[in-house]
Amino acid sequence: MTAGGVDDVSDIIRECDRRLRTEPTRTRGLYMRFLIQVVVPTTPGRAPRVVERYVVRLGDGTGYVRLVDGPEGTYDATLSMQAGTLRGLVDGRVDALEAIRTSRLQVAGSLSKAAKMARALQ
Repeated sequence: MTAGGVDDVSDIIRECDRRLRTEPTRTRGLYMRFLIQVVVPTTPGRAPRVVERYVVRLGDGTGYVRLVDGPEGTYDATLSMQAGTLRGLVDGRVDALEAIRTSRLQVAGSLSKAAKMARALQ
């Protein structure tokens, strides 16, 4: 797959995980658990296909991202997006609220917590 596709998701996730583990100010005062679903589009009118799922855990000054086989437990929000949108959020080229408004980022659960999580990853 090309740049911005599913193949480079592991690099994006590694960068998110590194930031959360080494920069405690990103998560100070935040206690949240999210599920990020990386999706690829399908035919028009059909739901996108989930290709990978990651749990993001934020705790006051700490955090991590890890790959999971499927949803486990409860989450403050589930965020679904294509790999290119995830890369843009992490790089700061994509604004989380604009991505939600334009449906590039779909959120099930707390929108306010999802926005805080996206800012912590940037």
